Amino acid sequence: IAEARKERLEEFCSAFLEMSVFDLADVWATADDEYPECLQHVMSVTSTTTNELLNDFVDVSRTTVITGWSGAVGQAFSSGNPVWSANTTVFVDPDRCEVFSSSKIQTVLAVPVFSGKNIFPTCVVACYSLVRSASVPFVLRFVQQALRLLWDGLDQVEPHESVGKKIWKEVAPADLGEMAADLEMQQHFMSKKRPRD
Repeated sequence: IAEARKERLEEFCSAFLEMSVFDLADVWATADDEYPECLQHVMSVTSTTTNELLNDFVDVSRTTVITGWSGAVGQAFSSGNPVWSANTTVFVDPDRCEVFSSSKIQTVLAVPVFSGKNIFPTCVVACYSLVRSASVPFVLRFVQQALRLLWDGLDQVEPHESVGKKIWKEVAPADLGEMAADLEMQQHFMSKKRPRD
């Protein structure tokens, strides 16, 4: 993954973790063209550096290779669909089974990120929470769209006329991360949404 993309993903994840129930985020990408169904750890972002159990989780993740359909990350990659689950039989991959248990991770959100018209994702962004959290469809959709915008680059987006190019140029990856995690704002917008006929 190009350094500029990693920086945008890191900035998004940091802001998302600060305001959401999630405590840790990983980025996973294909190891190489010879093994396109194997994902390797690219980077991690945590909401705190003082939680030794999460630090252990990151250390184990750095040396783990996840295969297609294995745990939430493998399922998101192979299916091309996000996975948000509080069910350990769904989100735990075999190579990190012990560290999932010892770190007390209760919920995983894994979102595949596509590049161009590729049929397989380029990477998967996975967020981990120490509390059980049910899927919030609006947040899930927003995170998917935000990650796609970040992957392509915010400078590639043609803003809606109501926003204007000048304002859009001031939007940063962290802004999208904060918006994705701001449930109160989202609930306000959803309550104002007109019912469809």
